[in-house]
Amino acid sequence: MSTGGLGYLGPEGSFSHQAARRWLAISGCSFPLVPAGDLPALFASAERGKLEQIVCPLENSLEGSVALVLDLWLHESTLRQVGEVVLPVQQWLLVRPGVPMRSVSRVLSHPHALAQCRRTIASVLPGVPQVPASSTAEAARLVAQAPQERWAAVGSLEAARRWGLEPVLGPMEDGGANVTRFGILGWRSPARTGRDRTTLVVGSLEDRPGLLRDILDVLARRGLNLTRIESRPSREGLGRYLFLMDMEGHATDPGVADALASVRRLTGYLRLLGSYPCDPAWGGPASP
Repeated sequence: MSTGGLGYLGPEGSFSHQAARRWLAISGCSFPLVPAGDLPALFASAERGKLEQIVCPLENSLEGSVALVLDLWLHESTLRQVGEVVLPVQQWLLVRPGVPMRSVSRVLSHPHALAQCRRTIASVLPGVPQVPASSTAEAARLVAQAPQERWAAVGSLEAARRWGLEPVLGPMEDGGANVTRFGILGWRSPARTGRDRTTLVVGSLEDRPGLLRDILDVLARRGLNLTRIESRPSREGLGRYLFLMDMEGHATDPGVADALASVRRLTGYLRLLGSYPCDPAWGGPASP
């Protein structure tokens, strides 16, 4: 039995923690928040029934999909997506008070956060090693609890406040608007709201020319808007891939249901990963 908790990639102050709080606000749920040390532990806790739902970063506007989340979800989990949160992200360089930025000897953060700020870090701290941590908040915690080291973390202003650090540079992303989309994964599928998104993964029992074109044609003929498509290894051999897709609409909408049935016949394998309400801040067109 689930304890009813909402799991997130901790510790407190991470962007996942912020997304978890936003999900409680927009969903009306009242689950206690439960941090996990890393993504595999987060999924494992949910699969063992210790959590009702989990919050996972799915994709970022600068760095793309979070491959580890997708691989855990597609190959090691039975969870379904039940919601989404879209969160604007600002990364800051955080140090302990009194540590000059020019003296920093190491920069810690989640690999995606480091990648979002790669050029900026290299320009202001040339040659300083960039070291991965399990989350931006964990990087802030490590910096705060190593007073003998002149380390810096890349993370949020909230992480700075929670761990007593000083923001000395930021926002410091290399690109334009930095937005991360988080998936809320659980087991209890929500009802249709009229502004929904459906996520599925398809694979083929045979490798033939034009298969992907045929799948896209099925969706286009029914006027369904595909908002994301990407391939992930099927783990069945080199050159064998699964296609992960997001489309507007709910699986119970007649056009979506008909399209899913047609795609299943075409491919031989389709796994519905969930139909769920769009984040009101990001939105989507109303279903017919």
